[in-house]
Amino acid sequence: MADYNLTAGIHTISIKTHDTVTETVGVSYVSQNPQTNVTTVRINANKLSGFLVRYPDYLLALESILQRAGIHSYHLIRVDMCFDSFDAEHYQKYAKINRLLISMIAQTYHVQNKYRTTDLFTNNQLSVAIKNPNSFEVENYDKAAESLGNDICQSRFEIRSLRMNNQDIEEEFVHHWDMRFDKAMGCFDATLERYNTELLKRFYEEQRHGQKVKWATFFQKYENCIFTKGQAIDLLEGMGVGRPEERYKYFKKKYGLLTYTDADVRYAIFEIQRARDVFFGGAEKYPIQSDLELKIRPVNKVI
Repeated sequence: MADYNLTAGIHTISIKTHDTVTETVGVSYVSQNPQTNVTTVRINANKLSGFLVRYPDYLLALESILQRAGIHSYHLIRVDMCFDSFDAEHYQKYAKINRLLISMIAQTYHVQNKYRTTDLFTNNQLSVAIKNPNSFEVENYDKAAESLGNDICQSRFEIRSLRMNNQDIEEEFVHHWDMRFDKAMGCFDATLERYNTELLKRFYEEQRHGQKVKWATFFQKYENCIFTKGQAIDLLEGMGVGRPEERYKYFKKKYGLLTYTDADVRYAIFEIQRARDVFFGGAEKYPIQSDLELKIRPVNKVI
């Protein structure tokens, strides 16, 4: 986990406004409801002058885009915060532990919409995502593949708050998301048990169809669903395999099974939080000129 390094920023925000919107740089989506005369706008402030790694700079860029678009008052409804790596190997190297973290959040909040996408021809994983309607989404995806290599970002972990109701952005991503991560850590064991329950169902279903799958073959097939030593041993016991700890050691040595501990997941969360805190550090961590500071006004304005 030593090079699990992330850089945080705000990817996009979505707002609603009664103003007449002029599409301009940074405005990526505009849709007007003719019945209510309310326009929904998606804004990517990074399009103005590059990826913004400081919140005060982000606010200034956002203000410029709003003025150019003719938006004077609005209601904030959604914010997508991204955590990027510029290492070409990051996505594949950490896809498994990111999947575990996302699975823990899904287990904690009983999320029904859970997805894993793969490339049609190579079968390489492209993304893992969960969507909790009208609440939040989490996704880890291969940004290099998604952008066809046109973006400097190689791997992206993204947390999205879908029901902002004009609340403060920093409050949402510092306090509310910390609570979600804390609750998810409390479901570490339950998540592994959930995976084993589903894996054992699959194993015995294949056995019933006369396939007589060997345990090592099954482990190779589903290694991306086996995250820890304890989970692997419990799975072997559930499959009726003798000397499970010895078999685990054999498989790990021969096939290089990648396993983690709860401390590794905590480290991933810590890095997400660290990158976020750097982004919101503002004048304290990133001194800016006082005249710029005076120009910064709150993002949230009620229509």
